[in-house]
This record gives sequence, structure tokens and C-alpha cells, in this order.
Amino acid sequence: MNSFVHEELDDLVSQLKNAILNHSEWLVQWHKNIICMSRDSDPLRIDEDAHHNCEFGKWYYSISNERLRGLECLLRIEDIHRRMHRKENELALGFSMARQLNMECYDEFLILRAEFRSAVSELDAELHNLHDALHESILNVDVLTKVYNRRYMQYLLPKELERARRTNENCALVLSDLDKFKFVNDTYGHLAGDVVLKYFANFLSSHLRDGDFVFRYGGEEFIIYLPDIDVDAGAKIINRLRKKLMKEKIITDDHIAISITCSFGVASCRMGSSLEDIIRKADSALYESKALGRNRVTIAK
Repeated sequence: MNSFVHEELDDLVSQLKNAILNHSEWLVQWHKNIICMSRDSDPLRIDEDAHHNCEFGKWYYSISNERLRGLECLLRIEDIHRRMHRKENELALGFSMARQLNMECYDEFLILRAEFRSAVSELDAELHNLHDALHESILNVDVLTKVYNRRYMQYLLPKELERARRTNENCALVLSDLDKFKFVNDTYGHLAGDVVLKYFANFLSSHLRDGDFVFRYGGEEFIIYLPDIDVDAGAKIINRLRKKLMKEKIITDDHIAISITCSFGVASCRMGSSLEDIIRKADSALYESKALGRNRVTIAK
């Protein structure tokens, strides 16, 4: 996921718009000073730290999010912004000495102002794209467990299966179901059940390979997609996880230690022509694991 949270990005977009508005107002006032200046007045103020002290500068230099600071268009804006204020000081200094503007310097200032506006438009577009991407990623993640949800699974896995078939790659799909989860809810309460679900999802995500996928399928059922591996090797990986899970102690918010086990059904992705076919095969294998006493891994036949 992103290093941004949704509210943080909304706030940054709002701050950016306010900073740009204030900076635009400063430019209007600056040009009024030029128009109204006379040989007897000194309306152009020299400020070596103007790029820090203007409203845009205050916003930019207060940004703490490293990802935002690293945006290429924002780095470009900061450079243009600094040079624009440097040119402003050059104009002010020239006016204080000669009592008139250096028109070549003024033209350069106007070019920088146009570049600044263009770069700001790019940044605004990039932030909105990032906002849309973040919103989409939120829709793809299960709110409770923070693994991918069923919606995203139905979008992603058909593409992954097609890629595997095209490259003649082995892959395995695993359907898992926490054993006697209803007992956990009935005995310790649904909040404790939520703790168990979150723990189990994190357990799977942290113990699988990079490139493996975990999805919350529904309730206490999770689907695991293992690319580039045959079904026997995939079952061995899952069996190691099953044994490790038996030794885990999950501590609830009420400081109650809960132990859980899980049953698994593993199917080769070559066993069906569609995602639904493969899930049915894995579900049959899971049913067999449950029928044989739970807490076991069964390979679909």
C-alpha cells in the first residue's frame, strides 16, 4: 500500500491549492507594486529568504512526507520557485540602485512565473492521480485484515492464471478455513474473533514468499495463490505453515491467549479452465480435510 493515508492526501491537496492561491495573490500584489512605483518610492522589498517566507514556501518546507517530497514535479517546482524569488530580489536590488526595472531581468522573471504555473498544474494532476490510485487500492483491500479482498481476487487471478497458461508455468491455489472459528466467537466474543482473523491474515502474509497472494474469501476463509510452483511443493509450504500456526498464541485485547488451527485444500491451477473451477477443486479438498478431522492439508484429486 501507499505511505499516504487517504485523509493525509486529501489534506495535502487542499494545502497545495491554498498555497498556490496565496502565491498567486502575492504575484498580483507584486505587479501592482511595479505599476505604482515611482522614483521617489521603494515598493519592491529585498528578502533573501522570500522562497521560505511566502505562503507556498511555508507549505513546501513544512512537508514531512518523504514520498511527496520525492515527487519529481514537486522538486522541479521547488527549484523554479527558488529561482523566481531570486530573480525578484535581483529586480528589487536593481530598482533600488537605478530607480528603474531591468527589462531583461523582468522578462526572465515572467518566464519563470510561467514555468512555475505549468509545474504546479503537473503536480496537481499527479496528486489527483495518486488520490485515485489510493482510492482504488483501498477498494481492493479487506478493511479488517488488510489483505486483498474477494473483489480484487476476481479481478487479478484470472489474469495470473492466463499468464501462467501462456508461459506454461505451474501454480497452486489454496483455500483455507480456520477450524472451529464459531467457537472462538461464541466463547471469547466477536472482537476477539476479529483479532484472530487479523492475526491469521498477517501470519499468512509474513510467512509466504514474495509474489504470493493472500485474499480474504469470506468470513474465516482465505485464498492463497502460489505462482511458479507445482501443487506438491505448494502443499509442502502450506503444511509447514499449518504446523507453525499450531504453536502460535494469539493475545486478545483482554489479554486472553487463543490457539487456532486451520484446514487447507490445495489445487493445481491446471485442474480447471476457470478460476471458479479451480476454487471448486480446492474447496472439495478443504472439505476432505475437515471430514478427516481438521488441521490438515489435502491435495485435490
